[in-house]
Amino acid sequence: MSLTILNGGIVRMREAIVVPRGSRQLIDIPALFALVRHPEAGIGLFDTGYSTRFFEATRRFPYRLYRYLTPVRIGREHDAVEQLRRLGVQSCDVRWIVLSHFDPDHIGGLVDFPDARVICLRDAWLSVCGKTGFAALQCRFLPDLVPADLAQRLELIDAIRGPGEGPFAATHDLFGDGSVLLVDLPGHAAGHLGAIVRHQDGRRVLLAADACWSRAGLLRGGGVVHRTLAHDRARQDETYRLLLRVIREVPDLILVPSHCPEAAAQWLPRGAWRFTR
Repeated sequence: MSLTILNGGIVRMREAIVVPRGSRQLIDIPALFALVRHPEAGIGLFDTGYSTRFFEATRRFPYRLYRYLTPVRIGREHDAVEQLRRLGVQSCDVRWIVLSHFDPDHIGGLVDFPDARVICLRDAWLSVCGKTGFAALQCRFLPDLVPADLAQRLELIDAIRGPGEGPFAATHDLFGDGSVLLVDLPGHAAGHLGAIVRHQDGRRVLLAADACWSRAGLLRGGGVVHRTLAHDRARQDETYRLLLRVIREVPDLILVPSHCPEAAAQWLPRGAWRFTR
């Protein structure tokens, strides 16, 4: 099995917004997602990053407000479907997609993979299903990023109930072989989950999505902005504590939050994820 970390767009903002007590310097914040090649289950994704569809999805009011609050920078060549094509993977080759939650920077490319089954927690889907207008914005949800037939392709997980793994009380063994373990990382959004994935070199990687925005932010308490956006602040604080336990107790489990510049620099070629200069 192989794991490839990719970046699907950036937001340029001041460091202090994502890292408590950070500087006022403008930095590029990545939107990481992952390509997984499984010997039996085939090719899949963990999230999809943004896509250039974001601009059309935020063209009309009230969704345009999201564009003002989140200054996304992405070109067509950075869409997940285009990055995969350069790696020799066609859209039709993607058989499954795990969604951590339904924020635009995690579902932006869904429409480009019409043959994939989509896996998420039931609570995540129910929190956004059918919502439009300001009700959708309140959930950070852009309805136009969701394929029309998504409900027919969804594979909903009621709860993570499988055997525990280290600090995690329970896991969901996605393929029954321990290669991809889904884990609860609640708080940021309803039904928010992460995945422990075996890397081809033997390392294990915790794809943490938005459980924290960055490793530096986690070590400094999460930050006012991340905590303000929480769906459930108390559960988010529990997740912070869990991730700190992971760092202390399971040093061989590599934490990869979706918006972590440090993780992007570690996993992508130098400068490759910086789409602006």
